[in-house]
Amino acid sequence: MSKNTAYTQKEVGYHVKGLTDILNETSIEYFLLSRPLICESNLIK
Repeated sequence: MSKNTAYTQKEVGYHVKGLTDILNETSIEYFLLSRPLICESNLIK
């Protein structure tokens, strides 16, 4: 039973790491996409 629990915790750790990796990638992509918009709005001011 304790072996199963440890395995489950390990799996959860992998899933959490995968989710944070996805979130980091999407936030970086969003940042890169929004940068030109920020530059344009700064030029307008």
